[in-house]
Amino acid sequence: MKFTSIPLLLFVLLVSCNSTEEADKIEEPVAEAKTCLFHYDHETTLLNWTAFKHSSKAPVGGAFTQFTVEGFEAHEDLTKAIAGIVVKIQTNSAETNDAVRNQKIAESFFGSMNNPGDIEVSFTSTEGSNTQGSIVAEITMNGVSKNVNLEYEVENATDLKLKGTIDVLDWGAEPALNKLNDVCLEQHIGTDGLNKLWSEVSLVIVTKLNKVCE
Repeated sequence: MKFTSIPLLLFVLLVSCNSTEEADKIEEPVAEAKTCLFHYDHETTLLNWTAFKHSSKAPVGGAFTQFTVEGFEAHEDLTKAIAGIVVKIQTNSAETNDAVRNQKIAESFFGSMNNPGDIEVSFTSTEGSNTQGSIVAEITMNGVSKNVNLEYEVENATDLKLKGTIDVLDWGAEPALNKLNDVCLEQHIGTDGLNKLWSEVSLVIVTKLNKVCE
C-alpha cells in the first residue's frame, strides 16, 4: 500500500501546483485597434502654380486664392478619401503679388477663353498608399477637358502635396497666351533680346490633413 500510494500522492501534488499556477495567470486585456481617418482642412489648402518667361525659362510664381473643394470623404485609405474630389477655381483670383500683372492675367489670358470665369479639376482615378501615389485629374478649361497625371506624397503623416505640369496649348489656349504675351511684352523680353512666354505651367497643391483616430 505504501508503494502504490506514493504515485497517487505525487499526482495530487502536481495537479494542485498546476491549478495554482493557472490561477495565478491573469489575462491582460487586448487593446482595441484604433481606426484613423483622414479629414480635409480647407484653411490649409494652397493652389500654387509657376509660369515661365524668357529664353532662360525664368519662373513667375502665383496662386489661386478663391476655390472650392468638394467630394473629400473621410477615410483611413487616402486614395479612397481623395478619389471623388472636385476643385472649382475662380480664375480672377490669380495672385502673383503684382496687382497690374494679376489684372492682365485675369482679363487678357483667362478673359479671352470660353467660360473664362472657372477652371474645374476632377479626380477620376487614384492609385497608391497613405504616403505616395498618383492621380489622374480631368481639368476643364476654355471649354476643353483633358486628363493630367499628378503625383502625390505625404510627409509627417498629414502634409499632402500634389505636383504636375500642364501645357495650356492642350486646352486650345494659344490665342489667350498670345494676347497675354502682347500686353506683357516688355516683361517677357529677356537679356538676349528675345520675347518668350512658355506654355508649360507647373502645378503644386498642398494641404494639411487632419488625422482623427477613434
